[in-house]
Amino acid sequence: MNTRTARDTRSTTCDTSSHPARPTLRDVSADVSVDVSADVSADVSADVSADVGVDTWRDSARPTVRDVRADRDRPTLRDVSADRVPDSTRLRAVQASDTDLDCLLRRHQGRILRPTQFLRPDEAPRPGMEPVWISPLADKRYELLVTDALTREDLVGGVLVRFAADLAYFEVRIDDTADLTATTEAAYSRIFQVTQHLAAYRLLRLWNYVPCILRGADDQERYRLFNAGRFAAWQQHGPKDDQGDPLYPAATGIGAHGGPLVIQVLLTRQRVDYVQNYRQVPSACYSRKFGVRPPVFARGSLRRGGDFSDLIVSGTASIVGEETAHTCMRAQSAETVRNLQALLSRKNLGGTSFSLLGFHSVRAYVKHPEDLPEAQFELERHISPEHIIYLLDDICRPGLLLEVEGIAA
Repeated sequence: MNTRTARDTRSTTCDTSSHPARPTLRDVSADVSVDVSADVSADVSADVSADVGVDTWRDSARPTVRDVRADRDRPTLRDVSADRVPDSTRLRAVQASDTDLDCLLRRHQGRILRPTQFLRPDEAPRPGMEPVWISPLADKRYELLVTDALTREDLVGGVLVRFAADLAYFEVRIDDTADLTATTEAAYSRIFQVTQHLAAYRLLRLWNYVPCILRGADDQERYRLFNAGRFAAWQQHGPKDDQGDPLYPAATGIGAHGGPLVIQVLLTRQRVDYVQNYRQVPSACYSRKFGVRPPVFARGSLRRGGDFSDLIVSGTASIVGEETAHTCMRAQSAETVRNLQALLSRKNLGGTSFSLLGFHSVRAYVKHPEDLPEAQFELERHISPEHIIYLLDDICRPGLLLEVEGIAA
């Protein structure tokens, strides 16, 4: 497992009638429990067959999924608030091409949480950038996750963590992904070991870059193997509420054309509400046909700063209920926009709402390059093109052609 070391930082219509009116906020108190043993190591046993076998689908390892599915009145939001902290910072992603990167690096010097470079095959990463093996579809090929506060770095549990006001960020990379279930379980166990040292922080956002995500058939598909490892680690070590239900933040699970398994972690000391979408089944409740273990994430994370709120939006695609909707890019992109609008709506969030006009720091993952014009046409009717970076990538289901994520402010 590769961890970073410290360095000098100076330099589709859904019938909603079956969903009764329900509250959108569940208070699970500030005392969220995280069950992580002090001796959890990165070398988690690769033997997780007892956790991922088909015969265990109905066993006691999955009580919370069955409970959630049966509970039709489960609220949309999960309150995992910590004590309010006075220092908070706005968060945004600044996207750049080769021609303007140096200028933006100087402008935001000392305030960059994550400097990302999207790599085409056979390209080498630029010094100082953190590579992600996803090809850019246009000139924009860099993304700087920046804040209004100065950043600092420290080693926490042997992992380099960057801090800025209420935010903290780190990543885990593992080169050996032959046994992807064991690799993923080890990576997430390592993540939870680090977050144990950051007890005042709550998970805000996760990015999962899975090499060759759709390789393999049926339950041997790599995305399903990844989900099995993530599920096992979360059940054993992940954060849970006072009732023992796992607390899942916003996340993206996306393919990569090469490189290691990369998991990026963003945390906050501010109050966080984990948000679902009334048009979609919570991912943890997906039926067996999507894998032995389900993907586990919220549709968004609502962070409430001192004088602002922002909604960190998970990878969102043309899924209604739990089914992939439509087979062409034009229809899928329109359905994706409808899902985004529903997620941001007052109906979904209760007393808060956002607009796509305030949607920024947007990534649009496109499966086929020839579909890019259709995706641009639909997305740029609602979102400013200056806020979108287009990336060529495999998405987590064979039938999905587009996935969109971002931040609503």
